[in-house]
Amino acid sequence: MRKGVFMTVAGCLGLIVTLFGLLCLPAESMVVYRTFDEIVQRADVIFTGTAVDSRARFSENRKMIFTDVDFQVERLVYCNEVCQERVSDIITLTFAGGTLEGQSTRVSGVPSFKTGERYLLFSRIGGKPYSSPIVGVSQGLFRVVTDEVSGVSYPLARQNRPVVAIAKGDIVAGPPVARIYAGTLERAPDRRAVHYHDVPPQPVEGGKARVWVKPVQSEMPRKIMSLDEMIGEILQRIR
Repeated sequence: MRKGVFMTVAGCLGLIVTLFGLLCLPAESMVVYRTFDEIVQRADVIFTGTAVDSRARFSENRKMIFTDVDFQVERLVYCNEVCQERVSDIITLTFAGGTLEGQSTRVSGVPSFKTGERYLLFSRIGGKPYSSPIVGVSQGLFRVVTDEVSGVSYPLARQNRPVVAIAKGDIVAGPPVARIYAGTLERAPDRRAVHYHDVPPQPVEGGKARVWVKPVQSEMPRKIMSLDEMIGEILQRIR
């Protein structure tokens, strides 16, 4: 019995050490919202690239798992003085979490990547460890998709939301899309378990009961920003 209690306490202590290590990583993890202008300003490096490899590893004290992700650079949009000696054809970014030797660690908000997919990334690249080097934890990450017919590439924000415009220094995003084909946006199915309404519940005439008003579905935009257009917006802000 005492041995079992000791093992339980030891396990709890290990968990506390792991959590403490995560909290000590300098990340905007509570998570502070960043405008597009702030994302550009805070990045050490901005580039488009393809995820080509990833490797999980333990920290030196084996209390935490980190994953190194290699990106084949397609276009280096910006690189400040901090990153110039660290950038080559392959940029490696390190993220907290991963799976190794039967152990898995998942850190809330830290993005994951699929080998072979393209991304536009706004990242820190200094020597400090971060839970996520991406500016705003994941806000500076855009998946890049290509129209199968036109060959035009488009950046998608979180939840596969296309960028409609940059207005007043921030991103205007459209509803999630499943794909872009021949210039047409195919809406992604709504998988949310809870639907949020545009207006509060209204009292039913003659009674105290309230009913929900069905929200108006947002329309798909007629035009969205291409990758080249978004890079143009970035260049305007760093020149």
